[in-house]
Amino acid sequence: MNLGHIDDKALEVLDFVRCQRPDGSVYGTSGRCRKGKEVGAKEEAPKKEKKAKKEKKKEQPAGPTGLFTAGKDVDIWEVDQKAEAWRKEAGLQATPGTIDYKHDRVHALTHEFLGGSNKISEWIGHGKTPTPAEEILVNMVHRASALKGRGDNPKELYSDEDVAKLITKDIQFITGRGQIKNADLSRYYKADGDEDVDKFVKKYREMEASPGWDKLLDASYSSWSNVEEFVNLS
Repeated sequence: MNLGHIDDKALEVLDFVRCQRPDGSVYGTSGRCRKGKEVGAKEEAPKKEKKAKKEKKKEQPAGPTGLFTAGKDVDIWEVDQKAEAWRKEAGLQATPGTIDYKHDRVHALTHEFLGGSNKISEWIGHGKTPTPAEEILVNMVHRASALKGRGDNPKELYSDEDVAKLITKDIQFITGRGQIKNADLSRYYKADGDEDVDKFVKKYREMEASPGWDKLLDASYSSWSNVEEFVNLS
């Protein structure tokens, strides 16, 4: 035994008694009071109590974090800073006030919602941000936020068939612009040449069911309130 230190394991099994001496002073013991009388209830060792609190804290799940959690009250200036940092990372440029500039705000909010700007690239399995897959999913965020912003419920309006139809349009449009490299076509098209939309529908539904989705839509709409004029909702 090392004087002045009690092993942590020993502390976990010891109960302490508070004793009061005749002169009024208080001391602790792991047995019976030899001088004076016992006062108060038995107290567990402090380290055991701290350990229990620490374990309880670990059990509590963390909620969504990021600018998007502010919803309608999102700070657009801060969103612009996030978007600009992402543009520098991705080697992109956008002029303030343009459609691309506002569009990038939703990219930045979606990145925070997913937990990083690389998450969609990792999911689709190729390239660095932004991939065509990211454009497709961010377009769906745009559409859903526009519907919610005008008072509709996108979860009720968009069936899986509706989502598949919109994603098919986006894949065709992006392909027509030459933004999908030949080496990556198999990630967007099936062997028979049809658009491979099922995995995109599944991913969109996963996003829709994730904590903070409604906040993301509200923040996206606040960041671009007239988005409905620029996206195809059906």
